[in-house]
Order: sequence, then structure tokens, then C-alpha cells
Amino acid sequence: MQDNVILIREYLDDEKLLKTLNVCDLFVLNYKDAPNMGGNSAACKTLMRLCKPIITPNSIAFLDLDDEILKINNLNKNLLLKI
Repeated sequence: MQDNVILIREYLDDEKLLKTLNVCDLFVLNYKDAPNMGGNSAACKTLMRLCKPIITPNSIAFLDLDDEILKINNLNKNLLLKI
């Protein structure tokens, strides 16, 4: 998996961000629940603009996106490597 990961440590404006993300086949947002979380994340809304699959844990952060994303219980690294 390490051969397929690129770290970008600079700020990317919207255009460059979407161009960079568009090379991905799918996205994984492995959020953990927190007491003050609710609604969907800005990251998820940005990724949805690319019309590619988004995988998340079955988290309260994504309650309002049942039809738009794939939610997986017990999302973990081993499961992700199989996808």
C-alpha cells in the first residue's frame, strides 16, 4: 500500500485539489465518532463533487448520506487492503 500513497504537505486551492484527487479510484474517510460530531463532513462534500465511490465507517458524521456513500461497520486497515 505504501507504494500507492503520496503525501502532499502544501495547501491546494480548489482547482488543484480536485485535479489531484481525481486520479484516485475511490476515497476512504476513516473518521472516528466524537461527541460533538454531526452532519456530514466538508471533506465528504468535496469528494462527492468527483462522482467516485466514498467509503466511510458507519459513523454519526455521515448520518445524512445513506444513499450517497458506502458505510462499513468495523472499517479497518485489513479490510481496506482487500478492497
